[in-house]
Amino acid sequence: MESHMLGYQYFMSSYRVPRHIETKITQWVRFQHTEQLGDSQKKAVLSDPTLPPEFRISLARSLRNDLFSQIPFLVNIPEAIRAKFTAELLLKATTCYFAAETIIGDSSEKANCLMIVQKGHVEMCQPIRDGGRVLQTLKRGDIFGDCHIVGDCRWAGSLGIDADFIAKSKCSILSISAGDIKRVICRFDFTLIRRRVEKGCYYWTVNQAESAIDDADEKQAGRSVMQRKIIYLWIGWTRRLLLLVDSASS
Repeated sequence: MESHMLGYQYFMSSYRVPRHIETKITQWVRFQHTEQLGDSQKKAVLSDPTLPPEFRISLARSLRNDLFSQIPFLVNIPEAIRAKFTAELLLKATTCYFAAETIIGDSSEKANCLMIVQKGHVEMCQPIRDGGRVLQTLKRGDIFGDCHIVGDCRWAGSLGIDADFIAKSKCSILSISAGDIKRVICRFDFTLIRRRVEKGCYYWTVNQAESAIDDADEKQAGRSVMQRKIIYLWIGWTRRLLLLVDSASS
């Protein structure tokens, strides 16, 4: 660690970086380096081809702890299947690091991956246009962006709302892309999980279709009201015109 820090310390002292900025940078570099080292060691062990499958699954189960407990399509899945699935996801996962007050998920952008808080705290906030109020603080094991797998590309799609996700403190977040999740799910031994996701996709599609029909009905109702108003005004103006014609002829 100290050898890793030497370059930063030399650079900051050479350019006389203010002390408070130097402290923040030092804390961030130490945090990121420590987390990256741990994550690379986990991946190296899990991807070791000489490790027997049962040991690999047991190891994934112990590493997982509470990280995958809140993923909707893994709830009530048999432990053996879930542990094996978790091992595959861990190999596909990328760890992202965020400084405090960094936007992790922007409500104006589409969610394209599952995000799992691994370390630190993340605030779920209303979009700035709606006031930016903090709605909830996420901790280790909490997730967002999970509904993109069934077609809902909102970061807070599981809650049915638009929201921004902002790092409250230094955070490490596990990121797993939709493509990687789908490729893992398509394996034969994960049929139970795949069926659950397909059912979620079906219900989301049905809900979207029903919402579209409701919107169309509301628009049609709006048009009908407008048409009635136009007809009413036209009749009124016609009557006035007829009265003027009658009075002129008499």
